[in-house]
Amino acid sequence: MDDEEEFGAAITIGSETTEAEKEFEKVLEQMRETEGLKLYSDVYTKLYDSYYKMKEENFKHQDRIAYLQGKLGRYDSVVSEYLTEISDSAKTIEQLRAEIDEARSLADAMHSRELAGVESLETMKKTVTRLEKELDARKKAGDDDVGATSAVKEKEKFEKEKARLQGELDGATHRLTNALSYIEELEQRNTHAEESIAKLEEQLEEADNNAVRQNRLVLNI
Repeated sequence: MDDEEEFGAAITIGSETTEAEKEFEKVLEQMRETEGLKLYSDVYTKLYDSYYKMKEENFKHQDRIAYLQGKLGRYDSVVSEYLTEISDSAKTIEQLRAEIDEARSLADAMHSRELAGVESLETMKKTVTRLEKELDARKKAGDDDVGATSAVKEKEKFEKEKARLQGELDGATHRLTNALSYIEELEQRNTHAEESIAKLEEQLEEADNNAVRQNRLVLNI
């Protein structure tokens, strides 16, 4: 039975009750006017008064039940909203964790590249130092110009390679710094999302407890 049918049934019952009350009042009045039925009329009057009292109390109970059911409906809505927010936050955390893993993998790769660049640069510096010493030795020994020129050209080539490696190393270091900063930002956002979920779960538990208490009140009426 839907709400409209329940309302219609309540109107019908109310109408029938009102008609019955009118008929009861009419019969009671007739009993009072009949001398031999006075005792019965007094008993019926008490019954009638008890009926009205119970009827008023029933109306109060119905109002109370309607009020509590309304509160339960609001609690259900709040619980539903909390569950939706928790689900959305959980999805956000899952996405953030995936981004963190990806960023960490990228940072690890850049760190490995940085280490390789440092190693290559150190090797290049040693080579340049060796060539400088070799060139100085040739000059001191008075070697021919051809050998000296060859050593100078080789040194220049390694100097250029060293500069290139230094540029790559600086770039890798900068990218690594940015990646680590991004990972830190993601972890902070992830922590915030987890705190939000914990707060929502606490509010959800409170709403559930309130709903249980209200439901018990309805059942006890």
